[in-house]
Amino acid sequence: MCRAVCSVAAVAVGMAVGRGDAGRVAEQLVSLAAVSSTPGPGITRLAYSHDERRAHELVASWWHALGASVVVDAAGNTIGQLDGPAQRAGALGIGSPLDPLVPGGG
Repeated sequence: MCRAVCSVAAVAVGMAVGRGDAGRVAEQLVSLAAVSSTPGPGITRLAYSHDERRAHELVASWWHALGASVVVDAAGNTIGQLDGPAQRAGALGIGSPLDPLVPGGG
C-alpha cells in the first residue's frame, strides 16, 4: 500500500514514473505549473487560496485515474492511497506543498 499524506504533486508524478510514462510526467508538471496567480515566470498558489484548491483537485484527478482512493482531511491536505499487491509491504508516505511562495518554481 502506498499512502501519500500531503498536498502533493510528487506522488502522482511518481506513480506515472513507476509506470514508465515520462511523457505523462512532463504533461502533469506543465498542467500543475499553469495553476498560478503569477503572470509570467514563477508559480504562486497561496495557502488555502482558490489556486491551491484547484491544484489539489488536479492532483486528485491524477490519483483517481491511477485507481487510488482520495480524501481531503480537515486541514485541506489531499490524501491518496494506492493499494499494491503486497499488502504486508507497509506504507510509504511522501508530501510536498502545493502552495509555493512568491514566485516559486517554474
